[in-house]
Amino acid sequence: MSKESPRIRCPHCSAGTMFCPNAGKPLKEGFFKRNTGKRKIVTAIITALLIIASFTVYKYLGGKSAPSFDREQQLPVKKQEPESVKSDGEKHNERPLQIESDFKESLTGMEFVWVPDGCFMIGQSDMERDELLQEIGEERYKKYYADAWGREVCVDGFWMGKYEVTNIQFVQFLNEVKTRGTEEKPWFQKKNETYSRSRIMGETGDFEVEPGYEKYPVIEVSWHGAKAFARWLSDKTGLRFRLPTETEWEYGCRSGGRPEKYCGGNDVNRVAWYHSNSGETPHPVGTKAPNELGLYDMSGNVWEWCEDIYLMDAYSRYSSDKNPVTYVGESDDWASRNIRVQRGGSWKYGARRCLSATRDKSTPEKRVDDVGFRVVRGL
Repeated sequence: MSKESPRIRCPHCSAGTMFCPNAGKPLKEGFFKRNTGKRKIVTAIITALLIIASFTVYKYLGGKSAPSFDREQQLPVKKQEPESVKSDGEKHNERPLQIESDFKESLTGMEFVWVPDGCFMIGQSDMERDELLQEIGEERYKKYYADAWGREVCVDGFWMGKYEVTNIQFVQFLNEVKTRGTEEKPWFQKKNETYSRSRIMGETGDFEVEPGYEKYPVIEVSWHGAKAFARWLSDKTGLRFRLPTETEWEYGCRSGGRPEKYCGGNDVNRVAWYHSNSGETPHPVGTKAPNELGLYDMSGNVWEWCEDIYLMDAYSRYSSDKNPVTYVGESDDWASRNIRVQRGGSWKYGARRCLSATRDKSTPEKRVDDVGFRVVRGL
C-alpha cells in the first residue's frame, strides 16, 4: 500500500492546493486578504475602540453634540444677563447693550444713537453721596447736591442726539423760520449783544456762523429756543423730535443706566471739557471720548436743557416708575416759577458739576454762555 502524499496548503486560502483554482499563481493580496479570520478580529477591535472614544467625547461635552464651526450656528439663542455690582456694592443684573438702528437725520445731518429700554437707579448712589459729603461737607452738599437722591425708574427705548446741537444746525433753523422768538420767549442771543459769547451773527432771516465755529455747540439758547428747534425739525421731517426728559437724559448719560461717576466713566478729563481743562471756553462737539453708547459731551462742554420742570424732590414725587417726567408741581415754588432742568455741567464749572447725577436749573427764558441742548427722537 502506497503512502498518502502530504497535504500542501495554498497561500491564497486555507484550502489544499488541489482544491484552489489559484494554486501556483503569484501571491498579490496582503495579510488581511490571506487571513480572513484575523481580519474580522482586528476589525471588531477597531470598531469597539471607536465606540468607546465617541462615548467618552459625548460625556466630556456634557451630553451635547460636538460644536459646529458654522458662524451662524454659533450664535446663541439667548444670553444670560451678566451679574454686576453697583457702585455702592449692591448686586444687580445689567443687561448687555444692544445697539439697534442708529441713524442720520438728512435735513440737518444730525446723528442719533439708539438707547435701548431698561431700568436703572437715577440719582446718587449711597457711595456717591458719602463721597460728596466727605469732600464738601454737609452744608454745601445740602445746598448744591441734595436734590439727587436715587430712585429706580424705567424708560422705553429712544434715539438721542450723538452730539449737542451745533451753531450751523441752529442757524439753518433760524433762517428757515425767520424769527428769533418773542419778547416774552426769546430764543437766543447773537454775537455782540450784551455780554454775549454767541458765534451767531447777522439779522433775522440771514444769520450766519462766525467762521471756524460751525461745529461748536450753540450757546445762549433758551429753553423756548430749544423747544422751537425740536418742533421745527419734527414738522420738517414728520418724525417726533423733542427735548429729553430728565430720566432719559441721565439714562443716556450713564450708557444705558450703568453706575458711572461721569457720563462715560470715572475719568473726567477723558470725557469732559470743564473748568480745569477747557481754557474757559466751549469746544467743538465730539472732541472728548464718548460714553459706551457712543454719546459725546454728556458731561461738560455745555449744560443741556431737559423737558422737566425742576423740583427739589422730583424723584420722590414721580407718579410712575415708567417714563417719569415732571410737568407740574402745584404749590412748589420752583414749579410756580416754571424753572426747567439742566444737566451735564459745562466748561465753566468744576468736575463735581459734571457728575452723572448732578442737577441744575434755570428759567426757560434765560440765555447763558454755557448752556445749549441736544434733542431726542421718540418711537
